[in-house]
Amino acid sequence: MAYTPIEIIAWILIIITAVKLLTISTNPDSWRRFTKTIYGNPRYSRLFSLTFAFIILYYLLQELTIVQILATSLFVTMLILYGFLSMGSELLKISDILYKKHGNKILRKYWLYTLIWVVLLIYGAMELLNIKIPF
Repeated sequence: MAYTPIEIIAWILIIITAVKLLTISTNPDSWRRFTKTIYGNPRYSRLFSLTFAFIILYYLLQELTIVQILATSLFVTMLILYGFLSMGSELLKISDILYKKHGNKILRKYWLYTLIWVVLLIYGAMELLNIKIPF
């Protein structure tokens, strides 16, 4: 059976999640070592994740609108928030450290991440307002 790019993306998520859950349930230390490798190499991990984010966005935009993608992003954000709320005090400590370290320069520190979201949000707003995108 031939799968569409979006179906392949869904399969990737399903397989990675299944492997993660199986690994955590049988050998949580091995998953911890794996995540240490990812977070221990932020330059390569960020390049990898950003590259694949744009590839996935490209394929999503072949079948969905930016508005549908943003609405789905809000849904996923709410699920992630639900999970993170169980460790709220730990996350607040990390947040305090981050804001003490970077203060009012936080957006400059994360300028590329912020720029990507601003572009996506403007793109979505333009579509909702029926403003033609010049490209």
